[in-house]
Amino acid sequence: MISRFQAGVLFALAAATALGAITSQAKIVYLLGGNALTVMLIRFVLTALITGCIVVGRRYCRSERPALDAGRGQFRLILIIGIAWSAGMICYLLSIQTVPVSIAALLFYTYPLMVLGVSVVAGNVRFSTTLGALFLAAFIGLGLALLNGEIILELKGLALALLAAVGATLTFFIGARVAQQVDPFTLTFRVSVIGLFMILPFVQGQIVFPNGAGLAALGGATACYIIGILCQFAALSRLAPASAAFIFNFEPVVSILLASGFLGEVLSWRQWLGVSLVLLALLSSTWMRGSRRMN
Repeated sequence: MISRFQAGVLFALAAATALGAITSQAKIVYLLGGNALTVMLIRFVLTALITGCIVVGRRYCRSERPALDAGRGQFRLILIIGIAWSAGMICYLLSIQTVPVSIAALLFYTYPLMVLGVSVVAGNVRFSTTLGALFLAAFIGLGLALLNGEIILELKGLALALLAAVGATLTFFIGARVAQQVDPFTLTFRVSVIGLFMILPFVQGQIVFPNGAGLAALGGATACYIIGILCQFAALSRLAPASAAFIFNFEPVVSILLASGFLGEVLSWRQWLGVSLVLLALLSSTWMRGSRRMN
């Protein structure tokens, strides 16, 4: 039987894989007439509906009211998570309007380093040279893998991408605390409802559905998001924020590999080197028991 820590690692890998698979499907949606705001709206609506039905069903059909009501005293923290998560996605979406996606993505994935820094300052993690080297190696690997084109620096776009990273940092750090008391379905439902209200002002008159196979891609991207966010909160209930955030460096690797395999994007030797470095850092954290020290 696997330990709680091992289960958390598996949930984190599943979440990173599912969320990483969204990118390629979203690109298909865009190519076939859809847009990012449509993807985000459908994502929040369906996630809220599906998890809401599960929460209600479990509450009244299985008499699980006490377990699910554990989140009542956490309303303020859940509100912060919902705002941070949704604002982060909105900031990221806005950032790519002025800077290349590769730059925005690299800045966004500074959040594992931010989570580590906050964890060290909060006294939740004892910093070590090995720990810092693993996080830094993963970030350098992402830089090699993501930066494969013209580098355009625009202050507003850079600031928005960094704000998105701050949103992810808050989600991981506070989410790990709340997920100890609130089950993933309830937490995902409440966060999705908050996100839905936040994104509504941005989508008025902007909803455009894709044609043909784009609808299937939209459904696939939404399904991956639901699986990813549920697994993310399940992982945070079992892992320290720094451990979970470190494993989520795997997410952009999945995006890059799927783009190469299904969208025909050709990776340069530098990108392959970056992917290899990220994977090596993740494997090394297991072999050297670095993840256990983070936890």
